[in-house]
Amino acid sequence: IASADRYGSPQYGSHLERYLVDALRRLTRGNSAWLPNRDKSRLWFGQDGLFLIWPGGAEDIHQLLEADQLAGIPKAPETVLELLLAAGVFEAATAGRSTWSIQPPGAKAPLEAVKLSAPAILLAGIDPPPVALPQALEFKPERAPAPPAPQAPEPASVTPVKSGTQLSLIPPPEPPAGSKASAAVENAPDPSPPEPVSEPPPATFALQAPMRLNPVVRDALAEAIRTLNDGMGPPAVCTIAQGVFVPLAEFERRGIQPSLAMRALAETRMLVRPTRDGPPTLSRDFNGHPTVGLVLDPRCVRGLDLAGFVAPPVEAG
Repeated sequence: IASADRYGSPQYGSHLERYLVDALRRLTRGNSAWLPNRDKSRLWFGQDGLFLIWPGGAEDIHQLLEADQLAGIPKAPETVLELLLAAGVFEAATAGRSTWSIQPPGAKAPLEAVKLSAPAILLAGIDPPPVALPQALEFKPERAPAPPAPQAPEPASVTPVKSGTQLSLIPPPEPPAGSKASAAVENAPDPSPPEPVSEPPPATFALQAPMRLNPVVRDALAEAIRTLNDGMGPPAVCTIAQGVFVPLAEFERRGIQPSLAMRALAETRMLVRPTRDGPPTLSRDFNGHPTVGLVLDPRCVRGLDLAGFVAPPVEAG
């Protein structure tokens, strides 16, 4: 269980995690938008814990640390989230989902948020201490009621036969063929309409990299990979047979030396060499121009179908 003492000690985590936790505390104490349980607040404190609206909270953290002129602070909310989850500052909703859905008082729709593993990480030492709302904040959609079970058809009523009545041995006359056809049509069950075919949700592509990857390189790569998703502008990368082609210009325009990026990716075994004995880079046509780039292992991008890629001849590093 996380404790406020642990996160206040100089021995806590890496330097990045210390700066991030310090920024969280400074915003909680000095930013009016972070006062818990206020209208449109970033922080909400309920019976089920302390929640921070996300990614809005990450944007505030980045702006604060950028004003401090700290080098190497991650910009992507995904990177900040991964670091603080790994450090035990945040608590994941489930094994497969990092963020939570909450519905604070007055909110018309559920909001995305991260959950502090312990409210004291941010609230310890605040005077007067914030008071939790009387209700839980997590949004749990109501399950649709199960359809009623079909009723069993009632047995046909049989007219009782009085004792002593003689039964006729002559069968009753059959109705005309037209009557049979109309009766069959009337008694035929209504054909049920075909169930609509649900379209599969579009894949969401995101970087999945080991925590030891240089955070500046991780940040740049995460932004580039995100452009594979619909609505994220023109793609900055593309898929090829061996993996994901990333132009070196994507690093250069963010102030990162390509040699530094390649070294960081090779150390974490995220690169694929295009040829067995060739260089780690590849030159190919990209958006109509000859472009030099590197090839990222497709296993490092969540949402890709790995069956569509060939096995790399040699892994860099």
